[in-house]
Order: sequence, then C-alpha cells, then structure tokens
Amino acid sequence: MKILFLHGWHSVVGGVKPNHLRQHGHEVANPALDDDSFERALATAQDEFDRFQPQVVVGSSRGGAVALNLRSGATPLVLLCPAWRRWGTARTAKPGTLILHCPQDEVVPFADSEELLRASGLPPATLFEVGVDHRLADPAALRILLRACEQAVAPASSAGPPLTSHHLVEEFPPPPTGRRQTVLRDDPQARVVLFGFAAGAGLPRHQAPHPVLLQVVEGRADVTLADVTQAAPRGAWFQLPPGLPHAIQALEPTLLLVTILK
Repeated sequence: MKILFLHGWHSVVGGVKPNHLRQHGHEVANPALDDDSFERALATAQDEFDRFQPQVVVGSSRGGAVALNLRSGATPLVLLCPAWRRWGTARTAKPGTLILHCPQDEVVPFADSEELLRASGLPPATLFEVGVDHRLADPAALRILLRACEQAVAPASSAGPPLTSHHLVEEFPPPPTGRRQTVLRDDPQARVVLFGFAAGAGLPRHQAPHPVLLQVVEGRADVTLADVTQAAPRGAWFQLPPGLPHAIQALEPTLLLVTILK
C-alpha cells in the first residue's frame, strides 16, 4: 500500500509511526513540512500527493490539518489527533475518514475530534479512543494505526463499522484514571460500546429503553441490578430487560462490553 504520512508540528521525518507502517511492508512517503508556514507545508504536501498518488493519507496533529486541506479527491484519510482548529480552513472531513485520538490528549483536546465528527456527519464508530498521550506511539495505538490504514483502502462493507477490534484488552486497555468509552459498532440493530474503567470508576445508576447485554472482558466489578449488587469477575455476563435500573463500580482496572439491542 502507498501511504502519504504528514507529520506534526516540530516533528521529525522518519518517526515511529511512519517507520511502523514501513516495517509492515507499506511504501510510505514522509515529506518534511515547513514548521513556520502552514501554506508552505500544505504546498509541499500537495506536491507530494500529486507525485506519489497514495492510496491513503495519514495526518498527525498539525499534519491532520494539512490532510484535511489537501485536494485529495476520493483518497481516504486517517487523522491522528488532528489539530484542525489551529491550522487551515477546513472544518469538515470527507466520508470514509477515520480519526484516532487519545482522550487524555493534553495538546489537542479530544473534544475537537468529537466536534469534527459531528460537523462532518461521520458515524460515531469512525472515532477511536486510543493511545496514552498525544503522540499515539505506544504499541496498541500503532497496531490500530496500521489496521486503520489497511481498512481505509479495503472495499466498503455493510457488515460493520470501518474498523473493528478483535484484541480488546491489548488495543483498548483501561485508562489510568476515570473512565473511557469506545463505540465499536452503531447500526439499526445494535450499539456496541467498550467501557474502560480505572479502579473505583464506574457508571452511576441509570436505565435504557432497550435490552442490554453486559460482559466483563477484563478486571472485576460490582454490578447493581435494581437494588441487588452482584460480583462480576472477568467473564461475567448479564442480560438486562428494558428499563431495568443498573450501575457499575470497577474494583480494579476493568473493561466492560455493553451491547444495546435496538
């Protein structure tokens, strides 16, 4: 696969992410983008796009803003913590775009990607909560980046969202604090959400208008159904009828898979 990788502000050419893609057999163009002038950076990226004719464009942070402003036709985009608010004029992403962002990002707020998703009319399943910081250079984030690039150029399928995971514990580990949620699927039949909880975090008492399936993928939690609290070790599974009040309290770092049947 031919990948155009657009690096972030003050990042180096040949960093961890483009090298990871190369190590898996892909041809990667990684031009040096001007740090002082966004217009010159965009012109360099456009020249490289026109010359290289990539099958997918990956933009990291400021490079994500460059990718959004490229004349790239139908070539899909994979955006990593895109800094679209800070640079360029593009305020929407084209159909088929995938966005990877760390909820704990202290450089580009995660909320920026949520706003970009809404403004672009992209389905929730195209925004993935990954990584441990802004760089997205940890092993799990690199694996998801590779799969996102490969999926972006694969034939479209109506069987599910653009990117799915079969290694939930490795790719979406529980966060160090608080909770994190990742939408894995959202279609007319079901909404599937993976919740990651730090020890002590959870979901307050609530109810859903549809049947709900709960599965503890990793860790250990207390699950309260109506007024009864039950221990939920790894592998525990619950089927909830519509309207049943329930709450979750993680006793240790925990992953909980929630399927809402529509």
